[in-house]
Amino acid sequence: MFSLPSVAGEHPEGEVVENPIVLEGVNAVDFDRFLSILYPLDFTTWEFNSLRELAMQHLFVITSAVERIALGRRYDIPGWLVPAYAEVCERKEPLTLAEGRLLGLEDTVCIGQVRHTIHYTSNLNRHHDSIIALVRDIFLPP
Repeated sequence: MFSLPSVAGEHPEGEVVENPIVLEGVNAVDFDRFLSILYPLDFTTWEFNSLRELAMQHLFVITSAVERIALGRRYDIPGWLVPAYAEVCERKEPLTLAEGRLLGLEDTVCIGQVRHTIHYTSNLNRHHDSIIALVRDIFLPP
């Protein structure tokens, strides 16, 4: 395409609208999605916020709460943390050794504190909003 010599009297492929570059096996919708990542309309110079948002949307769906905590901490995604901590604290299963290693000592101990409070404090309202408040108190102290 780019290195091939052009035929006399014809414009090379992609040089004019009348002779576009044809991408075999690629449909318009997929190509549009590809271009929206490369050339987002809402990015600020060099920050690529829309690409980050797209990655976050897809990662949120395929990750566990523990993985969202680890990713949220590593890549500064604070909106993931409290809901993910609450999800881990409310679940019936204990943390696995692998999850504890992924989270680190501090988070693992704090999750244990919240879980202990949920299960052994008789006056605690176990409604989700109360657990969110407890998570905020333990993980986001003033």
